[in-house]
Amino acid sequence: MGDIEYLDLVDEDDNVIGVEDRNIIYAKELRNFRVINIIIMNSDNKIIVPKRSGNRRIFPNCYDFSVGGHVSSGETYEEAAYMEMEEELGITNVKLDEIGYFKPFELNTSSFSKMYKLIYDDKLNYDKDGIQE
Repeated sequence: MGDIEYLDLVDEDDNVIGVEDRNIIYAKELRNFRVINIIIMNSDNKIIVPKRSGNRRIFPNCYDFSVGGHVSSGETYEEAAYMEMEEELGITNVKLDEIGYFKPFELNTSSFSKMYKLIYDDKLNYDKDGIQE
């Protein structure tokens, strides 16, 4: 069993109103927490679209954003994006461009989301436990 990850719960304006364990959020199907997604493109404008491994709890064997993750309690969207990029791919010292902000009631999802873009030409080294191809 992994470490407990706490996420901020937010109101309809994305203001923090509480904190909860990520596992409880999913078990109770709570809404209004925060996530980030990053689209990585090379300089030829080809988008990196990894396929999640079959052992993932959420969307196993599905194609996904280049990088994605939850915004931990007390963290900003941008801090989470850089942390997830380093954690998943070891990428540091790059500049992300924010390209979108989505509210759950606009997309019928459970989370507020900020989308970022990165132009990157070096080889990506995904964790084989999380990504199968």
